[in-house]
Amino acid sequence: MKKKLLSTILQAIVFYALPVIATSVLLYYLVIWLRLIPPQSVTMAAGKPGSAYHEVAVAYQKVLAEDGITLKIIETAGSAENRDLMDNPDGKADIALIQGGITSTNPELNALAAVFPEPLLTFARSDKATSGNPGEWDGYRVATGSTGGGTRAVVQQLAHITGVPALSSDSDFNNQEASEALVRGDLDIAFFVAPLSAPYLQPLYNSTEIKLLPLQHARALANQLPEARWIELYGGAIRYSPAYPPETVPLITMVTKLVARDNLHPALVNRLVRAMIRVHMKPGPLVMDYSFPNTELLDMKADIYSAKLLREGFSPLESFIPYWMAAQINRFAILLLPIVFLLLPLFKVLPALVAWRMRARVYRYYDRLHEIDLQLSDQSDKKPDKEEREKLSKELEEIEAGLRDESLPLRYREQAYIASGHVGFVRRKLQPNR
Repeated sequence: MKKKLLSTILQAIVFYALPVIATSVLLYYLVIWLRLIPPQSVTMAAGKPGSAYHEVAVAYQKVLAEDGITLKIIETAGSAENRDLMDNPDGKADIALIQGGITSTNPELNALAAVFPEPLLTFARSDKATSGNPGEWDGYRVATGSTGGGTRAVVQQLAHITGVPALSSDSDFNNQEASEALVRGDLDIAFFVAPLSAPYLQPLYNSTEIKLLPLQHARALANQLPEARWIELYGGAIRYSPAYPPETVPLITMVTKLVARDNLHPALVNRLVRAMIRVHMKPGPLVMDYSFPNTELLDMKADIYSAKLLREGFSPLESFIPYWMAAQINRFAILLLPIVFLLLPLFKVLPALVAWRMRARVYRYYDRLHEIDLQLSDQSDKKPDKEEREKLSKELEEIEAGLRDESLPLRYREQAYIASGHVGFVRRKLQPNR
């Protein structure tokens, strides 16, 4: 009795428990391999606290937290340092804000979107009759941004284009420090590449001792700067009363993008696009041809999934299933779409191929059937004797049996019956009176 019970238990383990365990292990490794479950955190290279980039990162952080995703912020000097972190394959950052014109050497990066414009702003003390031509700034105290920041990168490019010594200042003020120093009178001129809403710019807008200085020949300079655009900041765009700026100012403008590693989980891409839309899709003082976020103003390749979301919107499935499941469905749809297009011609040819294959299974008997028919024909030089006729009769029976045993769909069975009729036609030639 005990042996029988033990045998029953062993059978249950072999036939039920082991398959369940094997299936569970397979599903587990499949989930890991396909990365079906998204990570719950992402690391972003932004900027120093108080900078525009850091404020944007904090805004993303709040939106991502709604889905239980933790955004870890790396404090940096700005765009150039962010680029360096992303260029490093072992870098700590998954995503980063990088200013237009600051190029990457890492081919494994994609841009999720262009997120906001960053004009090159030049502020000067009002107590000096400062020209808009940097060639006339000899002796001026000029802040050109901090090492590793986007402002320094653009001003260095301007220095290279113009050859003006004043643009090659070795000062190392970050944007916050430059703003404070200009208000105190420790600087005469300061450059900023930043969104107009940057907090450190507000004291400059409000101070009667500081003026926004239009650069001369801004349009010509914009044409020579990588990925720069020339636009106009209309009078009263920043503040209506009293109007600031008091009149229209021409500006050189860069466009900042959110860059990600190409192995970033699609569910995180989904939520980051949602965060970008929440944070950046709003009217601003700068009028450009495209609203933000967008992929039209990118200076590097766009992430396929991000571009699709911005173009077509989010999947209706997100109303019924978790966002990460909808993201995976969309991911596989993007991957399978090229395959479907490649296979589409095959789908059209496939029915003809199947029909040819089914007929070929019947037609292969005709070679021998035709040979037998020729042997029995009136034109044959050598008529078969009785023994040969019996042998040919047996061959015809084998052909007929082969046709009968062929496994053919009903629509192609007709070919086998037609061939059997032809076998009967040849068999009649074996009759003695023939």
